[in-house]
Amino acid sequence: MKSLNPEIRRWCTPPNARTYRIKLPQSVADRFLASYNQPTFSKDTRFRQYYVKRGDSFYGLSRRFRVEPAVIRELNGLDRAARCGPGRCS
Repeated sequence: MKSLNPEIRRWCTPPNARTYRIKLPQSVADRFLASYNQPTFSKDTRFRQYYVKRGDSFYGLSRRFRVEPAVIRELNGLDRAARCGPGRCS
């Protein structure tokens, strides 16, 4: 979806938009809608603030919060070389 909608800069649609129109090829549109309209498909994204503690790592945080390390870095504007440290990641 991200490659078909280059205006989407993160892994989700803009969080402040009440509605958002995405572009999909007709060949996958029906399959997407069938999945999207399932009651188990989560349409809400909740963000959580967490202050890094001594000994934390991206890998440990990703396991704890069930989010890929790359997503944590992306949401926090950090590059791949960033390291975790107490109170912040740098």
